Amino acid sequence: MRRLLILLCCFLSLPAFAHHAYELWQADFILVDSATPPAASDPRWRPVSLPHYLMREDASATGGWFRFRVHAASAPVEPQAIYVWWLNLNAAFYFNGDFLGDGGRFDEPISRNWNKPFLYLLPNQGWRNGENEILIRIKSDPGWGVLSPIEIGPFSHLREDYELRRLLQVSITRGLTLTLLLAATLVLAVWWRRRHDPQYLWFGIACLMWTVFSFYLVVRDPPMPGPLFRSLSHFAMDVWAVCLALFVQHYLEQRKPRLERALLAYLVLAASLTAWPGIWPGYAYLFNHSLGFLILCGLAWQVFRHSQASHWREHYLLGLALVTLVLSGVHDLLVGVPYDWLPSDFARIRLKYHFVSMHYAAPVVLLFLIGHLGRRFAEALTRAESFNRELESRVEMSARALLASYQSRALLERETAAADERERIYRDLHDDIGAKLLSLAIRAKTPQDTDIARSALQDLRDVVSRSAQADAPLGDLLADWRAEIVGRCAPANVQLDWDQPEDLPERSLTAAEALNLGRILREAVSNVLRHAGAHALAINVRFADGRYQVSLEDDGHGTPRSPGRGMRNMQARAGQLGGEIDWTWEERGCRVLLRFPGEGTGAAATA
Repeated sequence: MRRLLILLCCFLSLPAFAHHAYELWQADFILVDSATPPAASDPRWRPVSLPHYLMREDASATGGWFRFRVHAASAPVEPQAIYVWWLNLNAAFYFNGDFLGDGGRFDEPISRNWNKPFLYLLPNQGWRNGENEILIRIKSDPGWGVLSPIEIGPFSHLREDYELRRLLQVSITRGLTLTLLLAATLVLAVWWRRRHDPQYLWFGIACLMWTVFSFYLVVRDPPMPGPLFRSLSHFAMDVWAVCLALFVQHYLEQRKPRLERALLAYLVLAASLTAWPGIWPGYAYLFNHSLGFLILCGLAWQVFRHSQASHWREHYLLGLALVTLVLSGVHDLLVGVPYDWLPSDFARIRLKYHFVSMHYAAPVVLLFLIGHLGRRFAEALTRAESFNRELESRVEMSARALLASYQSRALLERETAAADERERIYRDLHDDIGAKLLSLAIRAKTPQDTDIARSALQDLRDVVSRSAQADAPLGDLLADWRAEIVGRCAPANVQLDWDQPEDLPERSLTAAEALNLGRILREAVSNVLRHAGAHALAINVRFADGRYQVSLEDDGHGTPRSPGRGMRNMQARAGQLGGEIDWTWEERGCRVLLRFPGEGTGAAATA
């Protein structure tokens, strides 16, 4: 019964890959760098989990063999295939002892297939009933060998995944490589004609360095030793980051010698770490590219700060291009992070779908440069076309400017004469009417008459003095008004309670604002002294919610009054201050509340 259940499970599950693809994350491995497969009975075979790095076995390992066992009750009806997501650097594939294919040379320089997937058809006639064996030979530079999990399933299904991945990793990259090479040629040609403008030199070199790395992604058989080709390609990425930074500095017209020296030191450090014999090159590349990524982030931040200050659309476009590169760089750095550092689900996605994405962001930067050059050409053409029109209109403009100068001078003379006449009238008012008002205040027989005369005298002084004064602090004005109100309340036997916090926010009032505020306070105090029959007056000054609040409360008879000219004038002046004024009558007394903003409104005032 037990054997029957086992056979039933094998029959139901193992042949099912005829309709579905299966991922194999376990394999047998033997560390043997040989061209012929090891014997199946070799005791050195041992199970491993995928992806498996050869450097886990030996840091100097250059090759090994992986074995997968697939059970089938019979030959599948639909053609099956083996699909390998990722390996490094080259591999040969065998199915039940039959050679399926490989990725090229196994001798130095080894064919470099680290950026391409593999797909091989498993021939139907090669299948055995029961156990089938798949062997994969890995060949790489010392320490770089790795094999990802594999998929086995219908050829038609796996071919779609394979072609999509090859399109993203190889085909599009080849097209972008040629595009970048062409862009580098054109930009350097522009710089050759404008050698006084080094921003094109740095951008051209940046495109050239990116082209070098692009060749590393798509070239299978390098024209030089593989390790040297790999080191030069990765160092080209570091040079690209530095050249892009120098391009941005010159484009923004911000020369920073310290930054340029730091970028040069970064290149020296990157070259030293890459060539250092005690460091595995993969770690050096990851460290160097991480620093380059930080440079890219700094460039994006600098451009966006500059664009906020200049509000120039082209700066926003450059910032957007750099942010696109930053996001692509985050993706590519995660692709370069060792598999063991990532969560299992994320690692699976990375293994199966990863590709270098910064190539897709590079055209965004090229589009920015095309727009930049197009803008410059359009501006130059516009300037050339407008030069003739400007030259023809200069005589007319000069004549208009001369006429405007005469008119301005005449207006200035009239304003000066008017100001002199206004000053004379102010002096006459002060000397004549002011002296008479002072005499009336001295000779007045009642406190009410005295207050009226003093109030009229103070209004006259405000008109004469405030109209010619500059802005004054609110604190100083409140002190003057407090002293004036104290002098008015004392003869009328009205007790004054002035409440003002010491930490009241300060602001400056224009002459017109000071005149309006002073007249509102004076009119409010006059109403209390003349009409309310009050014995006490409380004035409270506060600042809340960005507005000043001045309240006057008396203990008079509190009879409501219909708005007269004085109250309407107070409302008008409050409006010119940008605020409002309210009256509240109670059983005993009246409360006047004035609110006006903590910042000037710029409204004109009327005397």
